[in-house]
Amino acid sequence: MSISQFNKLAFITNITFLLAMVMRYYPLLPGTAFQSALLICGLVLSPLFNVFVLLANFYWQRKGVKQFHKTIPLLNAGFLSLQVFLLLTGILSLANTNS
Repeated sequence: MSISQFNKLAFITNITFLLAMVMRYYPLLPGTAFQSALLICGLVLSPLFNVFVLLANFYWQRKGVKQFHKTIPLLNAGFLSLQVFLLLTGILSLANTNS
């Protein structure tokens, strides 16, 4: 697979990440395999693909390979920053329990 295909795959998993965030407030087909697949793809695979694609893009830039479209890698980096923010705020909110 080329890096362009990984960029597109990461973008698709980012769309499932957005669907997973929407499903927190509006359940879509609760208790089905489709919902489970969306949650796993959106919440687990999306950050992993984003990290991989971000590192691969940096590697290709250092090698001097020109990329034609930079919008999808920039969107993926934006999604990764949002995911890191949500992860950190979720972890910090668990630590602020009043016992």
